[in-house]
Amino acid sequence: MSTRYLPILQAITERLGEINPDRLVTREWKDFALRQDPDLRRGVWMVLFGGITRYPYETSDNGMDTDVLRASENGRVRISIVGQVLLETGATGLDVEEAEFVLIHELEQLADEAMATEPLQALVLQSVVNSQQIETPYAWVVSTWEVFEVN
Repeated sequence: MSTRYLPILQAITERLGEINPDRLVTREWKDFALRQDPDLRRGVWMVLFGGITRYPYETSDNGMDTDVLRASENGRVRISIVGQVLLETGATGLDVEEAEFVLIHELEQLADEAMATEPLQALVLQSVVNSQQIETPYAWVVSTWEVFEVN
């Protein structure tokens, strides 16, 4: 992975930690089964590089003009932010749904604040999916983001 993507990933990680300091925020994926219950109870955010969705060849440098960006210098970056929470024994599906609403609210706060914050200004929330109560007492969300410009 090109190191030019690391600052945006780091900025997202830091900002999520500020939005809810009680949560564990990491750049490393781990399944629920590999995490400690105390971490899961407080909630975990994982900020993950998801690849390049598109290279803008139509505006790329064809080798003639050095002032134009090369196609590989301005790809659209996909980022996934995954949230995990373990609720208490006896939690209901509605409890899981409520915990997921809280996670989604934190993602929406990140999206709203990113619009006015360098280097997150080009970060755009694309979608969020949740567990739909299927894995009670585990709550989770997976969000997809795109960065439209990485310099």
